[in-house]
Amino acid sequence: MTPDLRVMVCVPSSGTWHSATAVSVAQAIQHFSEAKYSGNKEINLVSMVSSILPESRQRLVGEAWKWEATHLIFVDSDMRFPPDAFSRLIQHGHPIVGANYARKKLNGLPTAYCDDDDLTGNLYIDEGAEGLREVKHLGFGLCLIDMRVFEAIDFPFFAFEPVGKGYKFKGEDVYFFDKCKEVGLVPMCDLGLSEEVAHVGDFDYTHAFSRAARKADAKEAHEGRQRAIDAA
Repeated sequence: MTPDLRVMVCVPSSGTWHSATAVSVAQAIQHFSEAKYSGNKEINLVSMVSSILPESRQRLVGEAWKWEATHLIFVDSDMRFPPDAFSRLIQHGHPIVGANYARKKLNGLPTAYCDDDDLTGNLYIDEGAEGLREVKHLGFGLCLIDMRVFEAIDFPFFAFEPVGKGYKFKGEDVYFFDKCKEVGLVPMCDLGLSEEVAHVGDFDYTHAFSRAARKADAKEAHEGRQRAIDAA
């Protein structure tokens, strides 16, 4: 028997969304609603306004529970993504799966992070990449979570936790994924979808931007080493 799908799209914000995000959410909800599915499916949208992000996320989980959602999709208010994004995330069938995207910084550092034999560090997306990749953690800008995950981990689910001597803080996303790791839940990154996602700021920060910034940094480092050799 095909299970029912009740998907709650959850958008935390300080009170405003980028217009690109509003359009992306509307198109993705329409695509999901019109997509063929042999069972019953519903999709809903809830927005939470607060200056305290971990609280917003926890209240959104509560709203999803009240609606008896089977899945929650976090969308940040500054993301652009394709119309089929929600459907693609759900089709993977994983308890936690999301998109990797570039931070809104000049180095375009990706938000997803790996810590395994193949790679330790930020996950750069190669042009034309496809499939899923296990990650240690990734951002919540576009991320699907099976509601049963919240039954498997301890409360609170999200927090800004001090690290080191307390001068820095662990993000609420990393805090959540550390809890997931404790119970054996591994987040997955959709590489192909990641290439189609933009982080909207003064311009669209994409993986093409990340790759260009990384290449420029590598060139500068190489030239610096060469100057040191020539001067020796």
